[in-house]
Amino acid sequence: PRASAQEPERAYVFEGHVRDAGTGQPLAGAQVSVVGGDTRAVTRGDGSFHLTGLAAGGYVLRAERLGYRGATVVVTVGTERARRAVAESAEVVIELTPSPIALDNLVVTATISERAAAEALRPVSVMTGDVLQRQMTATVAGTLASMPGLAATRMGPSVAQPVIRGLGGDRVLMLEDGIAVGDASNAGADHTTALDPSSARRIEVVRGPGALIYGGNALGGVINVIRDEIPTAVPHHLTGAATMQTQTATGSLAGSATAVFAVAERVPVRVEVAARTAGDLKTPAGTLLNTDGELWSGSAGTAWVTDWGRLGTSFRGYRNYYGIPGGFVGGHEQGVRIEMERVSSKFRTVVDERVGPFRNLRFDATHSWYTHRELEAADILGTLFEQQSASADVLGRHGRWGPFNAGAMGGRASWQDFGYGGSLHTPDTRRLKAALYVLEEIDLGPVQIESGLRYDWTLVDPGEDRISDIGEIRDRSFPSLSGSLGVLYKSASGLVLGASVVRAFRTPDVTEHGPPIYQFRGNDAVFTGFEASVDVDAGRGLALEGVASSVKASLKETGQALPLVPPLKGHVALKYERPSWYVRAEAEMANRQDRVGEFETPTQGYTVFNGTAGVRFTFGGRLNVLTVSLANAANTEYRNHLSRVKEIMPEAARSLNVNYRVVF
Repeated sequence: PRASAQEPERAYVFEGHVRDAGTGQPLAGAQVSVVGGDTRAVTRGDGSFHLTGLAAGGYVLRAERLGYRGATVVVTVGTERARRAVAESAEVVIELTPSPIALDNLVVTATISERAAAEALRPVSVMTGDVLQRQMTATVAGTLASMPGLAATRMGPSVAQPVIRGLGGDRVLMLEDGIAVGDASNAGADHTTALDPSSARRIEVVRGPGALIYGGNALGGVINVIRDEIPTAVPHHLTGAATMQTQTATGSLAGSATAVFAVAERVPVRVEVAARTAGDLKTPAGTLLNTDGELWSGSAGTAWVTDWGRLGTSFRGYRNYYGIPGGFVGGHEQGVRIEMERVSSKFRTVVDERVGPFRNLRFDATHSWYTHRELEAADILGTLFEQQSASADVLGRHGRWGPFNAGAMGGRASWQDFGYGGSLHTPDTRRLKAALYVLEEIDLGPVQIESGLRYDWTLVDPGEDRISDIGEIRDRSFPSLSGSLGVLYKSASGLVLGASVVRAFRTPDVTEHGPPIYQFRGNDAVFTGFEASVDVDAGRGLALEGVASSVKASLKETGQALPLVPPLKGHVALKYERPSWYVRAEAEMANRQDRVGEFETPTQGYTVFNGTAGVRFTFGGRLNVLTVSLANAANTEYRNHLSRVKEIMPEAARSLNVNYRVVF
């Protein structure tokens, strides 16, 4: 290893190379990261990488690249052994083996510490690399819809909301770099999430309740879009990525670019810009009018990286202008246009040194301003949503402490101010929230036990207490206690078994309180189902993939089916992959859904065929990836049960999608 000292004495730069294990060729565009830390780098054309700002000690490095299986190595920096290695010109080389299957994705969402997805107590999936590039759409929900247990309610190509295990709305929590997104996507089916997935480095999905770090409302699960808007380390050279994407079914053209660079020895800067324009959606039955849209998004972030941690901040602007079709039950006769804007800022402090019982501390503060206008004919304002929010979070993680192997403790306080206008009669409302939580883990060798407890308090204040024609309008408060217990067993053969039980409480949303003349009555409901995924490496670059999921949701007392529950669905795929290219054929299937709620209609099953080809090459010392896919190759007319417009138009027609990405 090469470790060169920088001022101050404790900071080191570690150098190494990533190569193909079979040919010895250098690999450009590989991601090298410190396991359990925030330092990462991208290899250059000669396969070299530089990890900066490391203190003396031992580290586990992990390298990943498209078309290869990830690998880890243990290295030392700044010690006498490392200095002897430098003098002897020894070199650390991480060798990657070609593989058609990506294994051992590490996750950070809803876990005490970074760990493999298979070792998380709750079902966790990660979308990154080739899969993220192939599945990329205009929305986060649409991008993730092929994952087991996930689906998307749609109202055109620009509007999609995630559904996890049959639960949607505010039962699914959307995060951006681990922080909640401040928008009004839960207030209506035509409100898309104010997130553009095009610049995401990875997306993590936690299915089911129990993510107590984020609160009891997330009964369906948590989706975390990770971009690292606030840079976590000082890069040795300019790094980033640029992407261009087009789709014939909507005539869309989209692009995004990110760059991370150093402006001083301890000051990295990250900038990002993204834009998208699209026309009306083409289907086998015709064109779905008023579904065109335009989007732009940009952000800038910086940090001061010190020996003890880092201080950082970021700013993001987002604007989305899109159409909602008309002519369906519950919609506008002529459709509407929606103009959505969001401006947000974040501040994060990380202390990587021991503070009392904690091995590290993290403090987050955020502010967001969001506005949503629904414009009817002649640009007349029909509905107005405004939301201003601020939050503060503190999280401390500890190592071994008494009987606990690891744990985390934290708290959160947030303030939201909701404003309404146009045809809405909901009073302007403020919501205050406070929470405390603790998660602890006990390691008993092959058995791991994780328990958690969280207390939440919510105050909903309409701003003016008064007696009206419909009754007393007053503030409401909701205290709640949530808890979880999970057990994970890892056998010597590698089999992992887990079980968990969770008790959670969902506070009513501001729009769910309703007039005081109504008495809210909750009904018990039962959700049952399964999720399954299998990847088989058949050898010689050939792999088989299968995914299936199903959920059945009913009212416990009457057995009545709940609405907007996806049918049994999944896909099977055959993939042939070489380090520099791959081809993939897929059949996407869904069963007929005839267990419908009130005012729903049954939906026929379908089979849709898709094909993808991708090529990877190094040009100018940079990794270039070109992905070409043909969606709905047979131009099948089919309908998504969760589509709000399925009564008037089917899903997208045959579409040629092209995605080009360069990593530098």
